[in-house]
Amino acid sequence: KEIEFTDSLPKTRSGKIMRRVLKAKELGLPVGDVSTLEEY
Repeated sequence: KEIEFTDSLPKTRSGKIMRRVLKAKELGLPVGDVSTLEEY
């Protein structure tokens, strides 16, 4: 397994981490709808 560090995580406006966005980026898939993201 590999650990990758990042400055920020994709979060919703309520503060929840959007794990599907992280997974999609890792697998090289389209991220999809990110209209609920705070700032990323």
